[in-house]
Order: sequence, then C-alpha cells, then structure tokens
Amino acid sequence: MPQYPISPEPYDQSIPQIATAKSVVLDFLDKTHLHGGETIIDACCGSGNLAGFLGGYLPNCTILGLDNAENMIAFAKKKYSQNNVSFLLEDLTTYNESYKESADLIICSWAVSHIPMEQQKIFTNNLYQYLNKEGRLIVLFPVMGSTLSTVIQETVKSEKWNNVFPKLENKRVTFTIEQYDEILRQVGFMDRNVRLCSEEITFKDQNELRCFIITSIARYLPYIPEPELSEEFIDDITKNYQEKIPNLSYIVTILSAVAKRPSLNLLLQKTGTFNSALNNSQDEDITQLLYSKTD
Repeated sequence: MPQYPISPEPYDQSIPQIATAKSVVLDFLDKTHLHGGETIIDACCGSGNLAGFLGGYLPNCTILGLDNAENMIAFAKKKYSQNNVSFLLEDLTTYNESYKESADLIICSWAVSHIPMEQQKIFTNNLYQYLNKEGRLIVLFPVMGSTLSTVIQETVKSEKWNNVFPKLENKRVTFTIEQYDEILRQVGFMDRNVRLCSEEITFKDQNELRCFIITSIARYLPYIPEPELSEEFIDDITKNYQEKIPNLSYIVTILSAVAKRPSLNLLLQKTGTFNSALNNSQDEDITQLLYSKTD
C-alpha cells in the first residue's frame, strides 16, 4: 500500500475538510434516526479525524475507518482508536468480499476528487456492495475553481516555479450535480439527493491556512527535490493567496450526495436499476459523464 505524499498532521488540522464533513454528516444525522448498534464506514478516512468525531458523537455505533495510505492509517490508529472506533488498511477501488453488506452507513469525505476517472464507477459500486439493503451513502467533495485553485496554478506557472513541475496528467476529477447523480443511478442507488452548498471559513491564523494549502498541493510536493524548496513553495502560495484574500477567509463549494441502497423487493420492481447494480461493467461510457480540471 502507498504512503500519502504528505504527513497526516496538516490534513488532520485542515479546517475546510473537517468543518464541511461535520456539517454535512450532522445535517444527515439530524434528519435520520439511528437506533444504535449501526456499523458506519468512513471510506478513505485519511487521518481519522471524522471517524474519531463520530465515535464520540455516536457511542452506540461501530465506526470503521478505511484508507489505502499506510501513514494515514498508522496516524489514525494512534490518535483516534477507541472502543467503538477502529482503522484498517484497505484499497476501496478493489472489491473485498469480506465487507459485503457490512455497513448501515458509509461516509466518503473529500476523497472522490482524488480517484482516477476510470475507477469512479468501480469505487462507487464497491461502496454500494458494502452497504446493507436500505443502507445509506454520504459523499462530499469540493467543486474546483476556488481562489486558492487559481493561486496554485498561477504560482506553479510563474517564472520561479514553471521549470520545477512536469505537466501532471493525473488531473483531479470533478462533477456537476447531474453527472454525479448519474453515476449513483447507474450503480443502483435510489432516493438520491445531490446538491451544491457553499460555506465561508475563516482561518484563525496563518498556520491554519498553511495546513489547508499543504493538503491542497500534495500532488505537487513529490516533484520538489529539496525540503527547503517545498517550504518555499508553500510560503509563496500562502503569500500569494493572502494578497488576494487578506482576511484569512476561504469560500468552499461542496457537492454533497445522500443516497440509499434499495431493498431487494424494490430492486425487483426496477429491472434496469437491478441489472446495473449487479454488474460492474462499463457498458455506459463514464468518460462522457465526467470532466476534469487541474486545481
């Protein structure tokens, strides 16, 4: 399994990821009654911050954090393991029979954009298969095009840095509401609610802003040969961002989706959906549903 290209600490302190995940999940929990005893999977759990929060907020539920990065899982186990919270190393783009119909709720926060386009339907289908009948899925991820995205691109292409980075082909994936709803429909999810929401976040100091910037430029850092240059690159982006937004604020636009895996009886009434749920084929060209941008 790979290491994530940055240490878990900045990710664990990155306010936009933490704040938006808690906001979307708490909104869902306010509207949905959990009886206790449910199993919740935090898919692509990263540093384990959300799983740890859920363990305290839902003490009668079992929380399992899954991620494919060894350093993230090691950090999460050390900081957030509790009686009802555990973490395992797992690549969620590869189907694992042992998780079949094991979860009542799966949450995937800020991870979809990092999954290659050709694996999106496979990944989503795996989450579908890991849910119990009538289990729920919550997904949220940022929509590209923020001021920070612009600043990063301007800095990368500046005279100082344009010879450091190759043209990166692994572009982040993003979706419109209609595109992501279609992915969920193809896999078999029903009762889908896909929407956009924006939230303004104010960083309490430059260090909080810097932590978020580090998580946003993780894919660039492996191309910088010396640690001192990495720090200089981060400093330049922080400085350039503050020149545009001096009050340490950040407006993040999130696409969030809540959907349900239907019961077998309901699936039998929806033959087309039933067929798509049972196979993992790429019979509909997913590349027509997606578009990608650099951030």
